[in-house]
Amino acid sequence: MPIFDVGLQLRDVAAAARTATGSDTGVAMAVRFLPQCDWVINVTALDATSTDETYVFTLEVSDLVGGTYTKIAEHVWPRGHGVGQMHVPLNGDMSSFQDADSKFVRTTATLGGTTPSVTFGSFLSTARNKYGLAIKPGDFPVFP
Repeated sequence: MPIFDVGLQLRDVAAAARTATGSDTGVAMAVRFLPQCDWVINVTALDATSTDETYVFTLEVSDLVGGTYTKIAEHVWPRGHGVGQMHVPLNGDMSSFQDADSKFVRTTATLGGTTPSVTFGSFLSTARNKYGLAIKPGDFPVFP
């Protein structure tokens, strides 16, 4: 279960369904200095009735709230998956590499197909797998 902090919320899950491509307003935060964390996409309703709908979620950063945004992460939501949560790992290096003075972060949903409609929330949370945090001895992942 992800930890939810309203200060790290990028889109309220109670917001109206999105039926066309659109971006949320950028949220001011020290995105360049984030530790290893997760970008959580929480889809609560999804239209897949025409079988041609497409849903692509993008996390973007900018130095100005109304400025030009640069993609730092992307997730294609499979239409057939339906509702659920996706955790996309990220850290501040991803932001500073793409935009060295980024101060705002936002979510964009790119929708396609005949009748796209998606209700979703988006927020940053602690890393689900704790990779890179080393909270206590033994937290380091072991790879075969």
